[in-house]
Amino acid sequence: MRKLKKIRLHTVGALFVLVTLVIWARLVQIQIFERAYYLDRGKNQWEVTREVPAVRGNIFDRNGRPLALSIRSCSVGIHPREVERPNEVVSVLARELQMSRTSVQKKLRSKSNFVWVHRQCTLTEAARNRIRNLRGVTVEWEADRVYPYGAIAAKVVGFVGYDAKGGAGIEVALDAELRGKPGWEIVQRDGSYRSGGYHTYAEQKPIDGRHIVLTIDMDLQEIAEFELEQAVIGTEAKSGELIVMECATGDILALAEYPAPRNREGDCAIDSLWTIRSVSHMFEPGSTFKLITAAALLETDRVRTFDVFNAENGRADMEVAVIRDSHPYNFLTFREGFVFSSNIVMAKACQLLEPLEFLKYIRLFGFGAKTNIRFLGESPGLVAPIDQWSDRTQITMAFGQEIAVTGVQLVNAYAAVANDGLLVTPRIVKSIIDEGSGKSQDFGPIKVRNVISKETARRLRGFCRSVVEEGTGKKAGLDYLEVCGKTGTAGKASAS
Repeated sequence: MRKLKKIRLHTVGALFVLVTLVIWARLVQIQIFERAYYLDRGKNQWEVTREVPAVRGNIFDRNGRPLALSIRSCSVGIHPREVERPNEVVSVLARELQMSRTSVQKKLRSKSNFVWVHRQCTLTEAARNRIRNLRGVTVEWEADRVYPYGAIAAKVVGFVGYDAKGGAGIEVALDAELRGKPGWEIVQRDGSYRSGGYHTYAEQKPIDGRHIVLTIDMDLQEIAEFELEQAVIGTEAKSGELIVMECATGDILALAEYPAPRNREGDCAIDSLWTIRSVSHMFEPGSTFKLITAAALLETDRVRTFDVFNAENGRADMEVAVIRDSHPYNFLTFREGFVFSSNIVMAKACQLLEPLEFLKYIRLFGFGAKTNIRFLGESPGLVAPIDQWSDRTQITMAFGQEIAVTGVQLVNAYAAVANDGLLVTPRIVKSIIDEGSGKSQDFGPIKVRNVISKETARRLRGFCRSVVEEGTGKKAGLDYLEVCGKTGTAGKASAS
């Protein structure tokens, strides 16, 4: 019996020692070998890292007028179930937010887990700290995007989506520059995962976005949009584009399209009207392309200004195609063929060029390639390779068929003629300003190449002046200003 008790005692003792060793082994494992793991788990429980959003950069016109502004504001919310001193919360919030006590009390009685008390308000740093020290109350930073000019230049400027990312126009094209880099703050919280009333003890300030200065002049933009709308409605057209460019620099002073979005709210943010058709949509240029044909012929000396062509009374059978004019003419000089927009004269003259010569000047003027205007979705247009030309391609391309261009390509080609034959890159962004460092990245004019000589450009400007003074463009004439231009129409395929 005594021996049995002794065995039991030794057994219990051995178990006690074994359990003690296991406990000590576990403590060594936790305290030494797994210290980093449990420290990380503890930190995740007593602190939370919050993102502090950067303030989005502003957008200005060329004269410094604001087109898009970000106003950084605070939003105050309550977790009603976490509030421990309701009277103090009501008093502080009513005073700091300039609200009635009744309004705050109504929010406090909400059965929801969280309710906003005041969105996008302006608070001093002292006021923010006083509110943050209230248990159950949170203060969040928010940035509100404001567009002082409303719908004017809306397509150019664009909008910002709910995720604070650009959704159209410059807002999306230069989103990386405008968005900046968010910061962070580490906030202590209690065992119930509540951070209200606890202090921020580490933070990284956000880097605010950079400001964008556009080449747009809002006075011209407003006039352009109004006049374009009146013209489209007055002519019962489906749509229209109007681009105002400074020829010497390539600066886009106004870019208007109709129809256009009227606001940035709701479904309007996903409307296809936000597409900048002047950059992304192709069309057949029609007789406006005769400028390029004339430039190639004059520059290569294949024709002279007063060379005479038979316009065949408005209908010419050229074997591979029958060419027609909108008005019948007999004999016209090359200049008159341009001024009165004779397809027949331009088609016959263009046959004097080698196909590769013609294609060379089409390419020199920038057709078939993007202009790099810095809008997303730019189309290069459509110029068929020489091996895909049919027997009639060169003839019909002479007056703007079998080729597709964008509005910005066409206006840039005309600007090159006005600029003595020098082609420049269209420019919509004038500079990018970093307010934090005070540095400005300026974008000057980019000269692409000389496409024709000054003499050829001078003669072409004379042709375009005559179009307005005596030819097909008389309605564009002004008494107080010398106007040059070229009319053009194009055929469209019907749905049937």
